[in-house]
Amino acid sequence: MQNLLKELQDKFGESEGFRIHNTILPGIMGDFGKMLNNAKVGSLVTEEYKLEDGTGAIVVKGKKSASGESQVEMHFTDGNENAHFTDEEKEDVDAEVADSAKDKATESLMWQEVSTEHIVKDKWIDFRKSDYRFPDGTVKGPYYTLSRRNYVVIVARDVDGNYLCVRQFRQGINKVTTEFTAGGIEHDDDKEYGSMEDSAEDALEAAKRELLEETGYE
Repeated sequence: MQNLLKELQDKFGESEGFRIHNTILPGIMGDFGKMLNNAKVGSLVTEEYKLEDGTGAIVVKGKKSASGESQVEMHFTDGNENAHFTDEEKEDVDAEVADSAKDKATESLMWQEVSTEHIVKDKWIDFRKSDYRFPDGTVKGPYYTLSRRNYVVIVARDVDGNYLCVRQFRQGINKVTTEFTAGGIEHDDDKEYGSMEDSAEDALEAAKRELLEETGYE
């Protein structure tokens, strides 16, 4: 609204612009507000309110977003401006409505976690079972989830072009394997699994540390 006041004062002078602004604005907001309230979600509303002396008009444009909130812009014109929305403005609102519809469709598919039991939770893994409430209101379970600490795998070569590998025992398959260097990324607060946001070091730092620890190379 401050931009409209400045436009009116630039056109008619400070005192007269202030008078026009305070006289016409309440009526415009009341009338245009009703138009927006009655409009459908996603609608574009525009109106032109002519000044009594015919020297110009107040152009008001409103967008009723998918959230139900209204966005209103207004400014003074001497009559040479088309009060209708541009194609770009229409595309912006269409995109907003489409995004909102997509979000609502996604929300309608979401499950709500009702209860969770941690079967195993240590510094290496978090193995848990959970019950969920489905979109139709029914509760089903258990569903099992395994979270493990984030890790890095390092594919490194020496100056002669040889790949740096290590040989170690893997209890899961009960074999000694030859493999690239790998290791866990350290986390804050002794949390050894979770998102990268919890990491106390980034992936590159972890890779350098693991390579040095397991092969002696830097």
